[in-house]
Amino acid sequence: MKNNLAKKLTALFLAASLALAGCGKTVDDNSDATLPSGGTPGSTAQQDSENPAVELSTQFVEDNGLEYIYERLDESVKTQFTEVMNAIMNFRSYISLTPGVPRDDYLKFLDLVSNCTTAYGYVSNKYKLYYDSDNYISGIALNYTVDSAEEAQARNQALFDEIDKIIAGMPDGSNYEKIKYLYEYLILNCTYDENSEGVAPFTAYGALVDKRATCQGYADAMQLLLANAGFETLYETGVGDSEAVTHKWNLVLCDDGHWYYLDPTWDDPAGKEDKEYVGYDYFLIDRETLLLDHKQAYVSPYFETPVADSMDLNFHIMEGYYATTYDEAMDILEKQTIEAAQNGKRYVYLRCATDEVYSEVCESLFTDLDYQYILKDAKEQTGAAIKTGSWGKVTKDGPRIITITVKYEE
Repeated sequence: MKNNLAKKLTALFLAASLALAGCGKTVDDNSDATLPSGGTPGSTAQQDSENPAVELSTQFVEDNGLEYIYERLDESVKTQFTEVMNAIMNFRSYISLTPGVPRDDYLKFLDLVSNCTTAYGYVSNKYKLYYDSDNYISGIALNYTVDSAEEAQARNQALFDEIDKIIAGMPDGSNYEKIKYLYEYLILNCTYDENSEGVAPFTAYGALVDKRATCQGYADAMQLLLANAGFETLYETGVGDSEAVTHKWNLVLCDDGHWYYLDPTWDDPAGKEDKEYVGYDYFLIDRETLLLDHKQAYVSPYFETPVADSMDLNFHIMEGYYATTYDEAMDILEKQTIEAAQNGKRYVYLRCATDEVYSEVCESLFTDLDYQYILKDAKEQTGAAIKTGSWGKVTKDGPRIITITVKYEE
């Protein structure tokens, strides 16, 4: 586990490039200011002189879990990226940049910065870009969303205190068990909320400290938890249900040599009635499964996303809830329902291998109501106070997923 980031920094300021609406992103900038080569903006020159140049550090790579991404950046982009991240770490309001990113690529570059500042969660959507005579970015004026460096440092301390506490409770078992613990902790202790006042829902701080976040906060929190637990991880962005709203999720490398996808936001349904419910529809899945209802619309021009090609560590497969045939599916549901009744569990999980199996099972359960017979058998065998006439699918289901709520008499 890494040392507490707050102990490494004297202050922290996030150079926010993007404002998030829901899970979407909109730019709020003034990018028309142009300077001659080597120039500095008059409005921030004094502030810049009060923050003399410091030796560039790559500490931000470890702080934000960026090992995979940073190693793959082109050298010219890496230089500017390093300069911006160092400015953030040193609480500077303006940074002169080594030319390397063309003016036409400013949105792509700022998107990279925004998505990589997972540990620096003081996001502002107000910034100003400056260009040299050749139309390369030569400087960025940064803005605070906190009133002081002390406040930023206090928030950072709170964030990493929480991360340390969570990881201290992580089991010593397999990669599957460790990642499942982190995943469940985030989902059970955070509520999806994009309209909270006085909190930072688009940040890891919002997810882990304020306990309220959007997909940006969930994904950033997941990345920090995984990175601090010793996993190689990175983010990916795209769209989900609506092409008008951007979405963010995670990848993680496990000790079987395979990359897997995670989407904690979609496994924590908004407005869920049971605060103890955890979905596992998007827990350690492959690319083919993810793309059944996610669209990778935004491919980074700066690094290539690894291919997630395995389902071996998926929740449903690991737990024995994966069916390749209709008969296998019904056997899994029957056995799992009896075990649920014996232990007072509320949820029965199933993932189907194909659309055909899924359709057959759905017809059996929701048209023919065959699950009523399974519930009755479970009630007779265990004596559990099951409500055999009241059950249903969980509202948020992933592709080929059936999750049944077993209800009990009060």
